[in-house]
Amino acid sequence: MLRFAIERLSSRVVWAASITAVVLTIAAGGCASIEASRHAPGTVKNGSFVPARPAAAQYGVDATQTCPSGGAMSYLVPDVEDAAKKSRTATAKPDGRLCSAADTLLGWEDKEQPGETVLRFVASYFGLPTIPRVTITTLATEDPKNMSAPLLEPISSFASTAVQPRYGVATQRAHKDVTKVVLLLLDQTMDLDPVPRRLEANSQAPLNGRLVGSYVNPKIIISNPAGQLETPSVPPGQAFHAELRCADHPGRVNRHGVGRVA
Repeated sequence: MLRFAIERLSSRVVWAASITAVVLTIAAGGCASIEASRHAPGTVKNGSFVPARPAAAQYGVDATQTCPSGGAMSYLVPDVEDAAKKSRTATAKPDGRLCSAADTLLGWEDKEQPGETVLRFVASYFGLPTIPRVTITTLATEDPKNMSAPLLEPISSFASTAVQPRYGVATQRAHKDVTKVVLLLLDQTMDLDPVPRRLEANSQAPLNGRLVGSYVNPKIIISNPAGQLETPSVPPGQAFHAELRCADHPGRVNRHGVGRVA
């Protein structure tokens, strides 16, 4: 497992919402491809929430996962762009990984919102290195045109303070005149090059990325399966690099990093 946390600091106050935990679980074996367009809510089996979609093959940008082009998204995407232009704030963009995760969470039937454990699992499963914010609710309409307005407000509000805002939406008819909606929001505070979610024994893969916005000077701490700590040198700036190594036996490799706002 790889952990990379980015902490955003003001001069005196730590904004808790800006602490971003990145968890990359690297396992041995092969990976299945992602069926990005298939509508497939998750289910609860033996007390565990189980996605119906195959797991992502990698962390980072994944062109095989896309958001729907029709339905509510056909109205929401241009509305979000127009609102950002009018307010002169960052434009939130749809993210296929978030849409896949949102579609999966349509199967969440608990009255309470899913907790951190479930969200961490779902995020990792779809190749998201950070845990998104989630809202699961219902709208009193079946008309996609009428779904944009209630989704626009939380997206625009989130984007107004985010560095690189991303969102994903999934909808499903609940019953007559009622639609279930899942909205995921994520501030992508770093751009991560694709990293495989699975490695064979005695193999390795590079971890490359770059902090965005005013985040600078990443630091990485590595804890190998034996519990030994390593602190690879990372030059000042926004870029970072490390090597992920898979041992010849099962275990976890934890990497924790911190970057600060300039």
